[in-house]
Amino acid sequence: MRHSYQLEGEAYRLRPIGDADADFIVALRGQDIRARFLNRISLSVESQLEWLSAYYGRENDYYFVVEKKRDNTPEGLISLYDVDVRVGRAEWGRWIVAPASMAALESVTLLLDFAFTRLGLAEVYSNTIAGNAAVNSFHDGCGFRRGALQRGRFKIDDQVHDAIRHECTGDEWKEIKPHLATKALRIAKRINSHA
Repeated sequence: MRHSYQLEGEAYRLRPIGDADADFIVALRGQDIRARFLNRISLSVESQLEWLSAYYGRENDYYFVVEKKRDNTPEGLISLYDVDVRVGRAEWGRWIVAPASMAALESVTLLLDFAFTRLGLAEVYSNTIAGNAAVNSFHDGCGFRRGALQRGRFKIDDQVHDAIRHECTGDEWKEIKPHLATKALRIAKRINSHA
């Protein structure tokens, strides 16, 4: 959906995605080897513009570009979607950062803080292909709780994949956030010192 939330961190910001980002989406998702863990997309800008047009019409779906504050360089994508305000739950995903980017930790911290602080959600979860060891390890390292293994959760290129679900409640976030914020600040200082 079209939204106006811009989330500012120390080195990165999350800003609303727009039509001008279609080239970036195709470039990031099309050439990154990690794209094998993502749902396939058409590698044409026209198809991305069509997808974005449909996205703008969906309620409770917040799609962001992860951007370096120093020079406004886009370095990733992240979303909070299927937001159910009645039960206070949402899924986060569509998350990918450029291979050389240091935006991973701050982008996740900004998104989860948005979910719990601004939207007042009670729980946020993500589903990651079980074979995506790097992302599952990242989630574990952040302190997100592992939920049940989801058999056959994803189908990519006619291949079925199990998923690992990571969960975080608002109360858990209060415990996790200070540690992640401290780590993100250390990374930001390194980034900003190279300005």
